[in-house]
Amino acid sequence: MSDSKLKALFKGINLWFVLAVLGAIFFLGYLVGDRGSDGSAHRANGDRRLAGEVATLWTCSMHPQIKKPGPGVCPICGMDLIPVKSNSGAELAPRQLKLTPAAVQLADIQVAPVRRRQVSTQLRLVGKVDYDETRIRYISAWIPGRIDRLFVDVTGTTVKAGQPLISIYSPDLLVAQEELRQARLALEAIGGETAGNIAETARRTIASVKEKLRLWGLSSLQVEELYRLEAPVEHLTIPSPIGGVVIRKEAVEGMYVGTGAKIYTVVDLSAVWVKMDAYETDLQWLRTGQRVQFEAEAFPGDTFAGIVAFIDPVINGATRTVKVRLNVPNPGGRLKPEMFVKAIVKPVAPKSGGDALAPLVIPSSAPLLTGTRAVVYVAVDRERGIYEGRDVLLGSRTGDFYVVREGLSEGELVVVNGAFKIDSDLEIRGKPSMMNPVGGAPVIGHDHGETLAIPDDFATSIGGLMTAYLGIQRALSDDDEGDARKKLGALSEALARVDSGALAGSHLEMWRAREKRLRSIVEGMSRTTTIRDLRALFSDLDSGVEDTVRAFGGKLDRTIYRFHCPMALDNKGAYWFQDQPETRNPYFGASMSKCQDLKEVWNPHSPQTPGDRRQTGE
Repeated sequence: MSDSKLKALFKGINLWFVLAVLGAIFFLGYLVGDRGSDGSAHRANGDRRLAGEVATLWTCSMHPQIKKPGPGVCPICGMDLIPVKSNSGAELAPRQLKLTPAAVQLADIQVAPVRRRQVSTQLRLVGKVDYDETRIRYISAWIPGRIDRLFVDVTGTTVKAGQPLISIYSPDLLVAQEELRQARLALEAIGGETAGNIAETARRTIASVKEKLRLWGLSSLQVEELYRLEAPVEHLTIPSPIGGVVIRKEAVEGMYVGTGAKIYTVVDLSAVWVKMDAYETDLQWLRTGQRVQFEAEAFPGDTFAGIVAFIDPVINGATRTVKVRLNVPNPGGRLKPEMFVKAIVKPVAPKSGGDALAPLVIPSSAPLLTGTRAVVYVAVDRERGIYEGRDVLLGSRTGDFYVVREGLSEGELVVVNGAFKIDSDLEIRGKPSMMNPVGGAPVIGHDHGETLAIPDDFATSIGGLMTAYLGIQRALSDDDEGDARKKLGALSEALARVDSGALAGSHLEMWRAREKRLRSIVEGMSRTTTIRDLRALFSDLDSGVEDTVRAFGGKLDRTIYRFHCPMALDNKGAYWFQDQPETRNPYFGASMSKCQDLKEVWNPHSPQTPGDRRQTGE
């Protein structure tokens, strides 16, 4: 082998040797590094890759200053924490939010499809029986004179048409009778068929006097009897012009009355009016000519019916109601003025887009309502957990549904539970939300007064809402339906006393939205007819009061306890506040008073103060 070939061979061997040594060094270094750190470097790289895909920062929708690396509960209010960051945010639209499956479960997000259906509602109206004003008649003195006899001397007496009511002595009547008698005698003296001025004058006088007597209230039969009499009648008997009931007596025997003086008021009760109060939101379901069935408390189980004849064009500013009048036949007079009645009106929502096409509807719990907007959250990609906020145009509410005019399509999934939490999350992120439609910085921060200063008068009045709420809660827990309805009135008054004059801008809009929601709930509860229905809507009231107090705070004068019963509302579960540590369940009352799970304790003063609230164990 030549020298040149040997040199090439050794050069190749040296190159492979060097490469082998370098490979061994790198391998040993990898082993040493992996053992020295127990694989932490490798796992750290994997964790960083995983974190880049799903890592989330968790916070409280009511207290965004709380930030945790994982799920849990807020140490201030006890609410479940929600995720606020993920690397997928760049691919989302401004009004979209992506939640992990764990976050969806913690927020208890529930959805329902938008669908077409014919929906109906039941309006529960209350009112009273009243007189038919077109059937009221006054019995008055047509001529001056003295009342010598009252044939009907007791108010409430039933009279028939033509029945004598009074006997009156009148000098004017005597003069008219004598004038009639003299004209008759003059005509008889010259012959009834005799022509000439004297006979014509006598006939005109007779016709004139007869007409005068008829204008004084005498019937044609009475006038003809007076014409044939040889001597004047001293007393005139006035009959009743209609059959009915004497509801007022203004005179007594021996009284001297002038022309036009009222003596009796008589009303025909063969037909009556029923006047009912309808809230302004109910007017869309009422129309003239509509048939309405009702029951009178005096005749439980019996059903009466009437026709809507008049809807008052003016709303009562104090009660926000409108008078609706029914024309009701009343054979036998069973319905009596001032009787209380309850009516149930069952109108059907009008069809849209043609007779064959039912309207689009969504559950009433889906939209978030402000004073001017309605926001619905739609599950645009449920598998990936993507939800989108959408402004919609709503029609009328029909029972448990809203009619949708614009903004949704049939088959889309809308959030019916947990929408407030999604909205709060968007607001925290600075994205468009219900109260902050343009996005940017959150409208309001719940950081214990650092961004929202609650005026004392406003905080006091919010505390008054809680006091009124507690009255309803106690009444329901005691199974006292009557007291619960009285306390509803107290809550309505407490809402009217809320002093929002010091609020402005978005804060004022926030209050108005919550005020409208609470008034709607109180209005709905006031229409119920059973304590079961009251309890079914009490959960909505609790949610509205909790949302208001958490958003604005409120001065409390007592310790408040937050309970949860998993069996309430057909095992759906429901919360409530009470001011006693011993359970008083408003959803079951005495039948299941011990169904409870204490969740929170709010000590007196403002529940927005961290030191005044403590979270209980699960």
